[in-house]
Amino acid sequence: MTVFRHPADRVPAVMFCCLTVVDFAVYFSVSNIGVFVAYWLLMMLPKGIISAWNHHHQHTRTFHSTA
Repeated sequence: MTVFRHPADRVPAVMFCCLTVVDFAVYFSVSNIGVFVAYWLLMMLPKGIISAWNHHHQHTRTFHSTA
């Protein structure tokens, strides 16, 4: 049994999870506020794209399981 209802949902879900891991890594490892702000500015575009995918998935079911 597959986790996703549609195979195309795998890419956005993996991208979201990877960016979340990178966000936590940067947050907990960077002590220079300038590097943190640069990362924040650099990530605005990818996170904006993920927000569009997220908006679409609020209208359709992504996973087979309701949990």
